Amino acid sequence: MRVLILYDGDYPWDVRIEKMARTLAHTGHGVAILARNRANRPRTEVAEGLPGVTIHRLPHGGKAEPLLGTPVPMHPVWLREALRVARAFRPDRILARDLPLAPVGLSVARRTGARPVLDFAEPYPEALRSNWQFDALGGTDHLLKSPRLADALERWVLRRQPRVLVVCPEAGARLERRGLAPGRWTVVHNTPDLAWWPSTGGASPVGSDQGTLQLLFTGILVGDRGVEVAIEALARLVETAPTLPPVELHVVGEGPARPRYQQAVRRLGLTGRVHFHGWVAHHKLPELWSRADLGLLPFHRCSHIDATLANKLFDYMAAGLPVLASDAPPMVRILHETGAGSVFRGGDPRDLAAVARGLLADPQQRRRMGEAGRRAVRERYSWAHDAERLLAAIEQP
Repeated sequence: MRVLILYDGDYPWDVRIEKMARTLAHTGHGVAILARNRANRPRTEVAEGLPGVTIHRLPHGGKAEPLLGTPVPMHPVWLREALRVARAFRPDRILARDLPLAPVGLSVARRTGARPVLDFAEPYPEALRSNWQFDALGGTDHLLKSPRLADALERWVLRRQPRVLVVCPEAGARLERRGLAPGRWTVVHNTPDLAWWPSTGGASPVGSDQGTLQLLFTGILVGDRGVEVAIEALARLVETAPTLPPVELHVVGEGPARPRYQQAVRRLGLTGRVHFHGWVAHHKLPELWSRADLGLLPFHRCSHIDATLANKLFDYMAAGLPVLASDAPPMVRILHETGAGSVFRGGDPRDLAAVARGLLADPQQRRRMGEAGRRAVRERYSWAHDAERLLAAIEQP
């Protein structure tokens, strides 16, 4: 079988696209990826480290790249290039990543006889609502990032889409409420591929042994991630837990909310206790995991976070790092089921500080949680299990 993946960003690199492409190629399917081209890379090349996978890219477009490459529905450049690649590649399946490219995937599938599949890695209209709620938007965002337009597009797509991939059951239930026929969604979690997992040396977190207790957040820095809640909680920990060793917060990632978070650090007098590392390559993350005492997911409760599941939850668990997360239903379900961590009331820095204080004072409990998380990933929440569901969805007649 030949599978054409339409990816709405630059490739490389995206961990979910890489895992999907590798799984399909290793199973014997031919794989082509059509991606955006912000960096003016070659139009066609073989994917490094992925034998049997070819990358095709849009024309770069120079200064007009944001106009030519932004994956709005039925974008003429995306449609033209997808048709061009499909006519040469002759795919049996067209896997479109996220809602904006779904109409292109459906159109190309109809014209070529391929079967369309939509990878709903994000509940897209809810992500836009979250942008408006927690980030500073304006100008053309009223058109390009309109939740109401995305709602209408989603309903149109769901009436025509035979198979949708989602990252958690909550996302699938949401799509059924939006009109997707029952049984047409398949859960493919954002779980780690242990066969390619960077080693952490098998050790438990060692932050306390270095004289500090270290909280770690990794991820894109946008408003609904709640990093400012973790910063305020750290200020309360400093004030109310004088018997603990010094506590630090390490923030790994980039995004538009970073200046706002840095301003909060200065306002609360936490310079020297909060460290912004910027973007860190995935293979370098084990060093940070090995020094941390708690992995944080301080996300705000909202319609977006309540219907998605961050890959960092499973990354923390695979690394043996105990997790402290907000009480969004998908994270509550996983942590209660596995015993890999604790939850706090989303958006409440007092509660985050209180739960963190108890965990930081109890290294044995953190160790038990870390071991439980690692065991749950090994037994259930690894890509080996999600790859089987991916293949079943793709290979379904």
